[in-house]
Amino acid sequence: MSKNYSIDRSLTFNEETGYWTLSIKVTDSTGVSSNPFLMEKAILGTGISTTLNSDIGLDGEQQPHYLRTLLESESATQRLISDTTTYDKYTLVQYRTNYFSKKFYTYEQATAALNAVLSVLKSNARVYTTERIKPRLVGTNLSSKEKKPSLEALYITKGDTVSLQLINGSTDTSIITDGTFITVSNESTSNRRKSNSYVVTITSDHMTFIGLRDDNTQTDYRLQVSMNTTSLEGEASETIK
Repeated sequence: MSKNYSIDRSLTFNEETGYWTLSIKVTDSTGVSSNPFLMEKAILGTGISTTLNSDIGLDGEQQPHYLRTLLESESATQRLISDTTTYDKYTLVQYRTNYFSKKFYTYEQATAALNAVLSVLKSNARVYTTERIKPRLVGTNLSSKEKKPSLEALYITKGDTVSLQLINGSTDTSIITDGTFITVSNESTSNRRKSNSYVVTITSDHMTFIGLRDDNTQTDYRLQVSMNTTSLEGEASETIK
């Protein structure tokens, strides 16, 4: 579901008082609260029962004080200015509203407050997105002395055992290669927790790549392969003297 705010905002300087005034009003919203601003108001208590709304305009009235802009996940008060609760003595009451105005001594303070409000509103509207981590294929020649994981290439001798793992990728994968191999283990189809991992023994004399394919997206992740020669392979007769 799409989420958004429509707002009116102003930042003005008063030459007589020397204050900067920041005012923001939510004029419309979709999928988010239209009252994201948390306010606090002092009900002075005049000996008669008053509400948040009816207290406005009374002699000695305290102006509402802007506290902060609320995240959608916050469980702050849901009370609005129209709340009908009555108060007959001095009480500090917090409520939500779609508008606030606040004075600042400096332009820097005012713009910092504006940016903070906009940041929270953007967060509520899901403007910020986290970039998805790209899958990476890691290969390790388990038969080598170093057993060093690689993201680019493998040096393999026929008969070596190789581990392949697709990190941050799908668990529905299959091996791709232009050579041959024997599957030693395939954790992606086991009853254990899937881990996008294969262990295979290479049976090829010639292989230029090996990797995994995401069966959902048909995306290939490959490692280049350099095959070591097996020059002593085969039968030979010789005389040692």
